[in-house]
Order: sequence, then C-alpha cells, then structure tokens
Amino acid sequence: FKELISEIRSKDCVVIFVVDLFDFHGTFLNDLEEIVGGNPVILAANKVDLLPPKANQERTIRWIRRELVRYQQYQQKRRQRQRRQRRQGHEDEDDKGGEDQEPPPLRVDKIHLISSMKGTNVKAVFDNAQQLAGSDKDLYVIG
Repeated sequence: FKELISEIRSKDCVVIFVVDLFDFHGTFLNDLEEIVGGNPVILAANKVDLLPPKANQERTIRWIRRELVRYQQYQQKRRQRQRRQRRQGHEDEDDKGGEDQEPPPLRVDKIHLISSMKGTNVKAVFDNAQQLAGSDKDLYVIG
C-alpha cells in the first residue's frame, strides 16, 4: 500500500484523506506528511451520520484540528529522536551523504464532516478538491 501511494509526494496534486471519526487515530496514517509532501490535503472525517443529532459540528472540527496539531508535534519529536540516534553512532550504517530532508509540514486546507453511507457533504469535498486542483492537478483519495 505504502509503495503504491509513495509517488504522491512527487506529484503536483490535491489529496483527499478520509478518516473514521470513531477511530480517528486508528485510521490516521502516521507518515501522512511523507506521503503527501507539500500537496494540499482535504480531510474528510467520515461517519458524521453516527454522531448524536444535537452534536455540535464546529466543536467536532475543532477537536480534529487539535488532533492534527498533536500529530504534527508527535512527528516533529519522532524526527528529532531519529536524528539524535543517527548522531549517536548510527550514522555509519545509515549515512547516505547527509541529513535526511524533512518533509514539508502537513497542509490541511479544509476539514469536512461526511457520511459516505448517506452521501452527506461528499459533493462538497469533491467541489473543494476540484477548486483547489483546477484543471491541471490530479486528485488522490487515500484512507
């Protein structure tokens, strides 16, 4: 799977990334930054139809944004730990002529709450993606 989608980072494209609202962390790809590169991401959080009818959707989107910040902080600490390990004696084994290039920070342009079962907001996701992509960029859907 990772090999199939690894080419995305080298393309000029828009990525629609689908996550499960009820298993957000289980469906979030830990190396999303490396996969998408600097391409814009539209995050589609699925199963909004399973939220209670009185659930505040703006509050849900704020929670997702907080989790994205936590994800980026975790990734930054992970990369720092890897660099420290390389400096502490592993560089001979892994040295490829310099420091690994840091992936660009994850660029989530928009978060949509969707229901793939009922079709809620799915059209809005693709309209948003087409607007970002214009006529010259490909669209990728992952997740």
